[in-house]
Amino acid sequence: MIDQANDLRKLVMQAAENRPDGLPERVPMLLVSGGKGGVGTTTVAVNVAVAAAQRGLRAVLIDADPDRADVQSLCRLRDRYTVSDVLSGRRTLGEALQPGPAGVFVLPGAWAVADLADASESSQVRLLDQFAALGPRADVVVIDGGNGLHPFTRRLWRSCAEVVLVATPEPSAVLDAYAAIKVAASPPSRPTVRLLVNMCPSAAVADDVHGRIAQSCRRFLGFELPPRHWLPIEPCVSAAGREATPFVISHPAAPAARALVAFARVVEDALGGSSGGAAADSAPEGGVGGEPKRENQLIQTGTNADNEEDHRLVARCQSLTTA
Repeated sequence: MIDQANDLRKLVMQAAENRPDGLPERVPMLLVSGGKGGVGTTTVAVNVAVAAAQRGLRAVLIDADPDRADVQSLCRLRDRYTVSDVLSGRRTLGEALQPGPAGVFVLPGAWAVADLADASESSQVRLLDQFAALGPRADVVVIDGGNGLHPFTRRLWRSCAEVVLVATPEPSAVLDAYAAIKVAASPPSRPTVRLLVNMCPSAAVADDVHGRIAQSCRRFLGFELPPRHWLPIEPCVSAAGREATPFVISHPAAPAARALVAFARVVEDALGGSSGGAAADSAPEGGVGGEPKRENQLIQTGTNADNEEDHRLVARCQSLTTA
């Protein structure tokens, strides 16, 4: 494994020297993001990358969450270089990668640093170019991007062909998921956004969550969400997290693991046929954010928002999407 890691690092460092006409061969990038913290984006990102490696793909997992850095602990990696070292130029991407579970190569994140958020636009673009320039030595790059309302994560949305938006059935998580789409997935560089309803008690609940967000995307943003996917609530997922082991490895026969592997395959197949981003959709008359009152009512309840809690959440969605 060490020899394999060293070989990949050398190849990454040589990539800039072997670009025809100065242009890198780009690798498909998949962003896993959420509208708010606590919905399981890191767990999903780690397990999607591991599922890709188990399928025989050369997977790279990058922790680019500006607020947290949980990938390292979930993959049992030792303290070494992080995304902050690559951003600053102290280390190349190839030098910072570490071998992780199932043969995934991992770039850990960094806790309590403002580098990603405060870096200049040119530095952020150079970092993303390094991610994309991993081709042809990687088949897929999975990025844990954290909260989709963060300014840096918005840039990630614009740079990736596919975004997995993780939400839970919690009302505020539903509102924040839609707010992330509204803020980060604007034309003309809108990626394909796939909603994954995590920690969900049933398919019916997942259908309700997806239906509310999809209806608002259709009516107010002018595009369709792909069919919904969901992961059930299972003790094995929490147990695997405590053991710092991807649950697709520790509990491969569990319904959550089977659902995650099936979802990963859908995304991987889509990336294989992607040209690097979805075509821009026409916004409805009035532009993005038309009929804001009715928009927020549809997301919260599917019909009307009449009680005090609903109005509180509607106000939150308005503040998030106008920030």
